[in-house]
Amino acid sequence: MGPENRNSSGSQGPGRDLDVLHAAKHNVITFDELRDLGLTADEIQYRVEVGRLHRKYTEVFAVGRPDLTLDGVFLAAVRACGPKAKLGHLSALREYELTRRGTYRIDVIAPRSIKPKNGIRLHRPRCLDVLDTTVVDGIPITSVAQTLLDVAVPSYRLNVGKLLHEAAVQELLDMRAIWAVLARQPNHPGARRLDRASREEVPFTRSELEEAALALFRSFSVPEPETNVYVSDGEKLVEVDCLWRDAGLIVEIDSARYHRTRWRRRQDAAKTAALRAQGWTVHRVSDVEVNGTPAHVAATVLAAIHGPRQTE
Repeated sequence: MGPENRNSSGSQGPGRDLDVLHAAKHNVITFDELRDLGLTADEIQYRVEVGRLHRKYTEVFAVGRPDLTLDGVFLAAVRACGPKAKLGHLSALREYELTRRGTYRIDVIAPRSIKPKNGIRLHRPRCLDVLDTTVVDGIPITSVAQTLLDVAVPSYRLNVGKLLHEAAVQELLDMRAIWAVLARQPNHPGARRLDRASREEVPFTRSELEEAALALFRSFSVPEPETNVYVSDGEKLVEVDCLWRDAGLIVEIDSARYHRTRWRRRQDAAKTAALRAQGWTVHRVSDVEVNGTPAHVAATVLAAIHGPRQTE
């Protein structure tokens, strides 16, 4: 049956294509996901023939256009390796913006049953604890700590201490996460180098910036906040910089240097949204504001303390 005949079916219309587009993540969709939308194998093949779907791997497609973003490239590779696959090693390091490498061949951690695929470098660990995996922007991926452990193997020739410091600077982890992954995998090939680097690395703190903010509050008679305390975001406890509990106010102190990355901005936005959903009033204050416009910062905080609680 030619494309022109198969196109006569109502299931080939724009409404169904809109469903496909909405179901895709990073413009990527799998054969099984298309079948779940009600498309037959013939209907999927028709969309490939007319350029609505572009095959990236045997059962993984780009929707609408063949080019994918880097996140799309990563997700397509992971999806091609089955539901238990995770982005890992250099490619995970790239997703966390800790390297520029990791895109020539995509590193994927997958079960031993998965066959080799062009452009994908498979890694097959004996086991991977659920605590050492996560999802970032819809991409199953190893945690930052697990990623650092995996790339600490000597064959990668990476400066593990520098990576560890950069991860701390970007607030992607704290040393407890490193120690926990080392405790779970003491015989990992990268364990010795990561352990040595973690002992040499001084964990990054924002104490100087926070002290400047506290000094600002004192100078303008802003009530003293609780600092570095944990509150619930609805799912878990998260640390906040400054808390005025009775006023329902949280102020987060951001450094332009440490909050410059796409990853950090996404994390900040998600944290702020979750806290606001719990009824907290949340203000983010930059180091530029603390140093350059202290009176404005103080006025904003005082207004929030004495004003009505945020409900959005």
